[in-house]
Amino acid sequence: MPLSTALDGWLPDVSVGRASLPQMMISARRATRVLELAGLGGRQARRVLACGLAGPPVATRAALLYDADRVAELAGRPEISDATADAATPGGLFVARRDVDVLAPEDQQRGSLQGGWGFSPVAAVLVRIRVEQHGHVPLVATVGGFVAAGAEILEVLVSPEGYHLVLQEAGPWFATFRGRRFATGPGRPWVLRDRLGWQHPSTDAA
Repeated sequence: MPLSTALDGWLPDVSVGRASLPQMMISARRATRVLELAGLGGRQARRVLACGLAGPPVATRAALLYDADRVAELAGRPEISDATADAATPGGLFVARRDVDVLAPEDQQRGSLQGGWGFSPVAAVLVRIRVEQHGHVPLVATVGGFVAAGAEILEVLVSPEGYHLVLQEAGPWFATFRGRRFATGPGRPWVLRDRLGWQHPSTDAA
């Protein structure tokens, strides 16, 4: 089914109580279908919507509604190639596959990416080495292959809940990733990349 067909049935000027919604709205079910046509699985699509990547939903008595234009824009976001990612982050890149509320303030987004990482000591050393070499490690958080947030790792600490990342705001390099798709395939909740490619050593804690 083409994307235009999946968007059939937009609901113009939907009224919710006293509020009028002039934009074209579609149900969460239809929004999920649009994202499935863009290559996501159903569960991935629902996670992407829940994280706010298509904007905030409007709750009605019957369903959650999403702005159809924003869903279509999300589904059509271009992918970033590995070569482009490498050029933007020549010192390496940490990709966090973790749900992030993109509607929250950026400091809260970074806060949700700091704790609870189940690294092995080897993984912690790999990240620390890159921090020592380059001053920081770029971090990109993805949800369903869509870039959700960015930050820079300054330090890796040990905490009772696992490893903790000390983060700061992402620098100009993040402009390359913002509003793009960056697929890393299935796997652990995080992965490292450098010019040798994706690094998949046995680096999760047992």
